[in-house]
Formats: sequence, C-alpha cells, structure tokens
Amino acid sequence: MKRLMNQLLKFWMLALLFIPAVLKADDLWKVDDFEGGTPATGTAWWTGCDNNHLGTSLTPIPFTVEKGGSSLSPAHCAHIWDQYGKNQAPWPYAQLSLALDASNGPFSLVPFKAIRFMAKGDGKVYKVVIQKASVTDYGDYEFTFTAPQTWTLVDVPFPSFTQPTWAKTVAPGFTDATVLKFCPTVNESDFDLSVDDVAFVKD
Repeated sequence: MKRLMNQLLKFWMLALLFIPAVLKADDLWKVDDFEGGTPATGTAWWTGCDNNHLGTSLTPIPFTVEKGGSSLSPAHCAHIWDQYGKNQAPWPYAQLSLALDASNGPFSLVPFKAIRFMAKGDGKVYKVVIQKASVTDYGDYEFTFTAPQTWTLVDVPFPSFTQPTWAKTVAPGFTDATVLKFCPTVNESDFDLSVDDVAFVKD
C-alpha cells in the first residue's frame, strides 16, 4: 500500500508540473515555426527589396525556408541575407513579410500584449515592424533588436514599438494591423538574419 501511495504521489506531482505548461500554451498564438504547412494567419511569407539602384539585394526571392532552426523547432527557420543599400532617396528597403489576415484586410491584435520570436544573425541591428492600415506614410511602428550569432529569444511588448521621428503620428494600438515584417537597418552593409518560432503573446 505504501508503495502504491508513493507512486500516486509521484504521478500527481508530475501532473501538476505538466498542467501549467498546457495552460501557458493558451497564452500564445503561434504564427509560424517554419516546420511545414501554412502559417496560422492563413497567408504566406514573402521577401522583397527595392530596385532603386541603391545597392540593395536580398536572398532568397521568392521566400523559401532554410534547414536548421532554433532548439524549439530545429528542422527549419526563415533566413534572409545579402546587401542593404544607401540611405538616400528614393530610399532602400529589404524585408521578410507576412500578411496578418487572409483577406488582406486589417487584423486586430488587441487580445495580445507582445510579439515573441527567436533570432540569430551577424550581430547587427534589425527591426521588427507591425504595419497598420492607418499609417499611410511608411512611418510604421517598429522595434529594433540585435541579432547575435546564436539563437536568442526576443520578447517585445507592444508599447515598445514606436514610429520613426519623421512619421506622421498615428495613435498606438494594433486594432488595424496588416503586415508583420523583419528588416535590416544598417545601410551600405551586408546583412544576415534568421527568425524562428514567431508568436503573439497574450500575457
């Protein structure tokens, strides 16, 4: 009997450890871990860059996943690399992008408080951008982060997103989010960024 009681006690202790992990999963909307299938948005990732003769180039176009990922999903990840052009008109851009709504309309992120993803790269500064339908001058809400050479968790509360100083100010809040982007920021330089396990966080 004593042996049976000890086994039951161990079982319930393990159960108590497991239950919080299950509940915690409800606080995440896993957008994509790049392990196969369509992102949770029902849309597809794409890559693109300017053709303004400023020296910008981007690989891969079209987007394809790359072998090797973070420890959370080690088979595949998103990986962009190449060269970011001069910081002058008509202005460069290079981006990995995902529409947040399958109908290409605005999507409300109100239930969520943050975005979380794994990143690694070349030690340079990159930005994650959440585009809003109400921003019409490309002055989108963004957050800059450094991509180290090893996989690192990046957790960004929505209040940490800001608009560029030159942008027309639009009220914060992602009630009308349209596109999620990852972009280089260092002009006239090569770039190398990998992203994995993209999720929006409720708490």
